[in-house]
Amino acid sequence: MLFTKKFYYYPMWDRFFKYLCSGSVVLFMVCLVGASVIGVIVYRVIMSIEYSDNVTEIEGFMITTIASSFLNAVSILLLGTVYTKLANKLTCWENHRTKSSFDDALIIKLFAFHFVNSYSSCFYIAFIRGRFLEHGIMGMGASYQDKCEGSCMSQLSIQVMILMLTKPFPKFLKDVIIPQVIKIWRRIHVKGNFDSKVNNIDDGVTTEGENKKAALETWIQDEERKPVLGDFTLEEFTEKTIQYGYLMLFAASFPLAPLIALITNFIDVRVDANRLLWTYRRPLAFISQDIGMWYPILRFINTVGVISNAFLIAFTSHWSETFSLSKRLWVVIGFEHIVYGVKLLIEIMIPDTTAYVKMVRRQNKMKVSERLKCETKDYHNIVPQDSHRSWFDCNGQLKAFKEPILEEPPEKRNSCSVEDETSSPIELSHSTSCNLSTQKQHRLKRKSLHATEMLNKQKKGSVADDEDDGDSDSAAAKTRDRIINRNRPHSLATAGSISLSLGNHPASNL
Repeated sequence: MLFTKKFYYYPMWDRFFKYLCSGSVVLFMVCLVGASVIGVIVYRVIMSIEYSDNVTEIEGFMITTIASSFLNAVSILLLGTVYTKLANKLTCWENHRTKSSFDDALIIKLFAFHFVNSYSSCFYIAFIRGRFLEHGIMGMGASYQDKCEGSCMSQLSIQVMILMLTKPFPKFLKDVIIPQVIKIWRRIHVKGNFDSKVNNIDDGVTTEGENKKAALETWIQDEERKPVLGDFTLEEFTEKTIQYGYLMLFAASFPLAPLIALITNFIDVRVDANRLLWTYRRPLAFISQDIGMWYPILRFINTVGVISNAFLIAFTSHWSETFSLSKRLWVVIGFEHIVYGVKLLIEIMIPDTTAYVKMVRRQNKMKVSERLKCETKDYHNIVPQDSHRSWFDCNGQLKAFKEPILEEPPEKRNSCSVEDETSSPIELSHSTSCNLSTQKQHRLKRKSLHATEMLNKQKKGSVADDEDDGDSDSAAAKTRDRIINRNRPHSLATAGSISLSLGNHPASNL
């Protein structure tokens, strides 16, 4: 048996069944969006036929074009609000294993619906309206024709402008108006015990410390009354992605769309800053690897936007009215090839990560690796490949080995040729069968510690006046100096034979 611990998993067939149910609900909501678009079209056609003779041209334009655009915007907002809540419940019901999987599934559901909900009316005006006039809309007869008044490009620009101006209002209502109304209502009708402590202070009874404490408790109570903002990034990304779609998909019909987006986003930034600071509690920050499914969605919008604008220029604009079908198709092919070629050239010339950033990342990675090696706590038990580096700490000082150094196991001890511990010259070279064996390293450490202790005693004047002691002190000092000079950080990059000796034996350079 490979695993003794139990792992819980979700059955594949149950997950597949839930995915199938969720897809069916999403498809039903998309069909509901199509039905709402058809209803708005029928309203516009009926109103244009019934009231075209009784009203002026401006009034007819207001009743048909403007009113139908507002009705479409209202249906988009209502269906979007309902579907967002439904998509959250469906994604929770699917029982995803990780947070990233949950977010990706929810993003796909939201974008699939909002793409149809937000852009279906615009695609209808751009490519379908006014082209099937034989039987009228829904087979109602030739008199019920949905024709473009003047130009379909102008109708499309009006539709895009109205949608871009009306979509920020629900967010502004939810983020600014409703919190301010709730705040004013609480100030008027809600009076807690803390407010009474602050407002009804008797100077003769309460002290200054009690006044400050009551005021602090009041501020805490005000903060606790604020609603929790939650994970608002999904809503913000959805809103900005839909707005970006209006800019990319229908740029040829409404060139002022980027200006409207700039103004609305500038206001939206200030509104978000105000609600984060004063209206809601501080949200919890968390680290995310990337933006998830939003990046492929943005690339999808870019790809569809090039094709959409090519068809707008070739089939909807006045510029190509005299062109044949083959010439229009050649315009589409040539336009999208030129745009995709320029896009590919820019991607090649300007990489996602610059060379300077790559170099800094490599440097930081190297620094982190060196720091982790330097701060290893078990350096006396673990001998790395170039073990002489572990004799010094991060400041270049010789480490003090207070704990006993572990000896090598017998089976490994016989695998290398080891010199006698009593021999004074110790030569370490690559020519030996075992490079820098563990026992030699331990002997070097012990002798370096002995040399350090002898030098400390000599400084304190506690060294005995003995013949052998003088020779051993000088030898220990020389040994310590050689070890320190050999193992400084600037000499660690070179690799070669190491020859270390005591007394008059020379030490080879690294």
